[in-house]
Amino acid sequence: MKLMAEFANRQKSFLKKAMEIEGEDCDSTEEREPIVTVAKEYECVICSQTSPSTAERPIGMVVLLQATSVLGHAQEESVVARKLPCSDEERLSLHKDQSRASSMKLCFEQLTQHFDDYSWAQSVNIGWEGGVHVQSCGHFLHVDCHKSYMLAQRSQQNQRHQTLAVERGEYSCPLCRQLANSVLPIHPEMGEALSIAKKGNMPLQTLAQELVGLVSQVPIPMSTILKAMTSFMEDLTNATFGQYRSLSFLPSPHSLMLFVCSVARTNLEAELVQRGGTLGSTQTLKKSCFVPLFHVLALHAKVLTETPYARLWCHLTGLPLDDNSSSLTPLEREVPLLIRDVSAVLLEIALTLPLNLDKTYYSCIVKILYTLTYVQALSQLSCKLSQSSRAFWKQKSAESQDPFGAPGSVLGLLIDHLEHSPLYIIDEDPSPDQQKEWSEEELEYEVRKYCFPFLRIASLIQTHLYDEKLPSIKEESGEFAALVQFLGLSQESKASLASSCLGWATSDPGVLLRTWCQDYNNFASKSVIAARNLLISKRQWKQPALLELPVTYDQIFQYYHRHTCTVCHNVPKDPSICLVCGTMVCLRENCCRQQTNYEAVHHSINCGAGTAIYLAVNSSTIIVIRGKRACLWGSVYLDSFGEEDRDLKRGKPLYLSVERYKLLQHQWLSHSFDHTTKRWVW
Repeated sequence: MKLMAEFANRQKSFLKKAMEIEGEDCDSTEEREPIVTVAKEYECVICSQTSPSTAERPIGMVVLLQATSVLGHAQEESVVARKLPCSDEERLSLHKDQSRASSMKLCFEQLTQHFDDYSWAQSVNIGWEGGVHVQSCGHFLHVDCHKSYMLAQRSQQNQRHQTLAVERGEYSCPLCRQLANSVLPIHPEMGEALSIAKKGNMPLQTLAQELVGLVSQVPIPMSTILKAMTSFMEDLTNATFGQYRSLSFLPSPHSLMLFVCSVARTNLEAELVQRGGTLGSTQTLKKSCFVPLFHVLALHAKVLTETPYARLWCHLTGLPLDDNSSSLTPLEREVPLLIRDVSAVLLEIALTLPLNLDKTYYSCIVKILYTLTYVQALSQLSCKLSQSSRAFWKQKSAESQDPFGAPGSVLGLLIDHLEHSPLYIIDEDPSPDQQKEWSEEELEYEVRKYCFPFLRIASLIQTHLYDEKLPSIKEESGEFAALVQFLGLSQESKASLASSCLGWATSDPGVLLRTWCQDYNNFASKSVIAARNLLISKRQWKQPALLELPVTYDQIFQYYHRHTCTVCHNVPKDPSICLVCGTMVCLRENCCRQQTNYEAVHHSINCGAGTAIYLAVNSSTIIVIRGKRACLWGSVYLDSFGEEDRDLKRGKPLYLSVERYKLLQHQWLSHSFDHTTKRWVW
């Protein structure tokens, strides 16, 4: 509630300011001539009328908002596949938490300890645990029709058996009957071309200079539109649990802005997971609602932005804020660029720029941020080199006639700057990476691998905002070249080289590089351990996955049916195992109950933000919990005839059905339990 109260105060003051500006000068549009377009029309599934979405009568998408922690369960690429423990030794190894969520928690702790809230909140995204996932069946309705529809639903709630939580906004889509709990308003300008357009190829420096002006003044959204979007923003905030909405600091514009940007990031990352972790998948996804979601988030981001991002943009590009200033002054109490999450920076900038920004500007932003990602990759790699290797690359860079033409040359420049800090601690027991000699080809491979997460997120944003198809990627080895061409970062002949995609908006990249390193060195001189940890915290993550199960069910039954609970230390009557993390809970017993929640429900909140998948040991049945609902999903263990043996009454050997377990995991990853499972109980 504090979070929404703070947001309401920010919105109220912003609306007052917006109305004053509108009243002072309605015609100050700086010679921008809007392109005349025909507004897109939508059919309301309640009244069957077809009309455009307007400020007076907005149309929205039928959506389901759901808290999720799927992304946080991704494991480091180097971690072997996690298995459901069937022995005490296996259980000990499973307790080593190397998940993305735990890594991000450590990162947040170090950032909050060393930097101002407003700065570090601009440097990362939350939502790896308890993020808000938004999905739609693809149907539309008038917002006022939805209000009338919900009033009718509430009046009928006591007249018949109700399987929906109408008091929490749940309803079935009037057309396809799919579960929903909110309406995502369609911005009237969605799909229209705005007047901020450029033709032809412009130099990167010119585009970057024009962006200084665009990021200096946050656009003023229409007050009527903001009011229409407020209800959805409240639903979005209430969709997750309080502990996941913000972190250690009290509700403020910075924490609210962090939440807004993180919702966009969560949905992009969730889409990437559904595509298999790469953009080379040909899998058909459900109708996306990212564009209207992005527009709603962008409007609220503009409300929450206290300080425009001009200073950040100038620090990224090396361009001056104005004719009498320089952007290249070291940052104090602000997170150095070398340890910021570049995808988070991209979203922050994109959300505060005008809607439907011309693609040339977006491409410019991506090119500048790709360069930062490239430098981050080499900075991280420099920590893996031995002292002699660093000296080698430093010497090679000094002899190079093109210091920015190859990874090794840029690496040498970075080493020359970063060695002035205590970053390069000589380890008594060097790692295998520090003992090997890195070739130019190996550096190139590692840099490309580091850049993939940013390239994929940037490509998904471009796909949605500019209604473009992703490139066709036939082989995994061709993904990098395809994405950099798609984003306009490189020419076709050189697309496979990471260095060919660099873009510098300043005439002296060396000065800009030195400034970035100086910011980092200042931090490292105060806390070298935190500085090193944050620099190397950008790890490669595998796809989130459920625990691997043994082939025979007997292995599970023999270990767990007499296993004691770690909370009450008794043998549960109905032991159930979480297939996400391996925790055993007392399913429906009061011994481990906390307040009004049974242990299984309490664990579902902590582990899955309200979603949990349990294997009931004494029945071999899968139980899915979604919020206050639960259902019997079926069994993933079948006998030799392919039949289930619920409650283990027949006593036949049961074997893992790989197909069923894949289906269960797919429904977990795609957040589709609410749509695929119908027999829910409260």
